[in-house]
Amino acid sequence: MELDNVPPVAISALNSSQWQTHGEMMISHLNWSPDEYVGLSMWIEDIDNTHYKTSRVFMPEPILKALKTNVPVSRHNLQSFLQRSANTDATGEQGRVRPMSLSNKKMLDAVLALVQWGTMILFDYLTGNYDRVSSMLDGADKDKNPEILQEPIRNLRRSKYGGAKLWMVDNESGFLEAYDLMYGQLDNGRRYVKFHEQMLQTMCLFQKNVTSKLEELHKMAQPEEFLKNFAAGRDRLLLKIEETKTAWW
Repeated sequence: MELDNVPPVAISALNSSQWQTHGEMMISHLNWSPDEYVGLSMWIEDIDNTHYKTSRVFMPEPILKALKTNVPVSRHNLQSFLQRSANTDATGEQGRVRPMSLSNKKMLDAVLALVQWGTMILFDYLTGNYDRVSSMLDGADKDKNPEILQEPIRNLRRSKYGGAKLWMVDNESGFLEAYDLMYGQLDNGRRYVKFHEQMLQTMCLFQKNVTSKLEELHKMAQPEEFLKNFAAGRDRLLLKIEETKTAWW
């Protein structure tokens, strides 16, 4: 999908040589088994992990509204939202109008955020990720409390250096474990399939390069084999995990 906002993750076997010098004490402290595998995520300087209030991300108003009304976000109903976004900072103290460039930037940031949300919805559906929006939909449904969806989104962070870039972090709740949950646990799994389908129904705006890649994948005779081989070609331990079925991420 050519995404540049998903931190790379490498798989590591705890019984490998890289853990023998300083890792043994940590493995013992965490009660990990030496036969297990872990995911090592690249440190991204642009992700702000120290100031939670400034890095947290909320569900955009149009998507929240689409969930409630079953009317997806499209170019036809987006204009009023963008105008409100532009006007949020268009007036300063005592009603003075701020430079138009500021309101234009607010509008641009709103568009970029929505586009990234569209990509995230597709990414989470494709990987089956259940620990971002899906888990919040699950909580809102179980507790009959839709206000949960107005809380900060899990595992989604804003760029440390400003701008509209959103980072999708902690994506280990996807692929192998997620597919087992969604398609191997009957009723409970079906709930998460439904949540992903709900999110897909909220958007009609997607990045062209992302949809082009998905169209290519859809045309393949065995897209699942392509994805598995693509991942295994970059991390050979993935095949061992599939063989042993003992891994956790």
